[in-house]
Amino acid sequence: MVAGSPLMPAIGYRTWRIERIHGEMGVWLVSPYCPAYWPRSERLEAVCRREPGEVMKRRVLQPHQQEPDCAPPVAGCGCGIYAYHDVETMLGSIHEHSVGGAVLCWGRVTIHPEGIRVQFARPIALCLPVPSYPNCGVEPEAKRVADTYGVPLVEAGYLAAYASEFGDSYRPASAEACDASGHFRASGLRNFLRKLIDV
Repeated sequence: MVAGSPLMPAIGYRTWRIERIHGEMGVWLVSPYCPAYWPRSERLEAVCRREPGEVMKRRVLQPHQQEPDCAPPVAGCGCGIYAYHDVETMLGSIHEHSVGGAVLCWGRVTIHPEGIRVQFARPIALCLPVPSYPNCGVEPEAKRVADTYGVPLVEAGYLAAYASEFGDSYRPASAEACDASGHFRASGLRNFLRKLIDV
């Protein structure tokens, strides 16, 4: 499903590699599959590449060039900046050489069951490494890159609460209200409370 330009910015969660470039370049957040260096003081803008990266070549993608006047992401293409709907899914994709965090997303948005693809994104927070990698050496690097990007480094358990101050989840409505145990998720509870106030 493609939304044009949403009224409220979307919040997503994703992972990056941390890359250190010697000299004055410092540390950078780099997308793990289609390498893209995330700008430090600007938004990242999605582009549609005619030739996807090596990892993407395994997928069957229809070329975006079928709609050349349309900004990414396009429903029939794999282009766009990817982000998960929730922190838990993002945490499951972190490994010992990566860091996770929240991104503010806007512009064109394509909504999928597990996440979104967007036109523009910018990191708003990074999270501390998950407990399964306590001595991986990522925490000092994560602190360095958080300082470089001017974003906080928060515990994973607080990431969704922090990110919700900037925008809303674009999780499809049927999956948004409750988690597997039947408890309201933060965005579902927020919508429920808004309905009560409006009554």
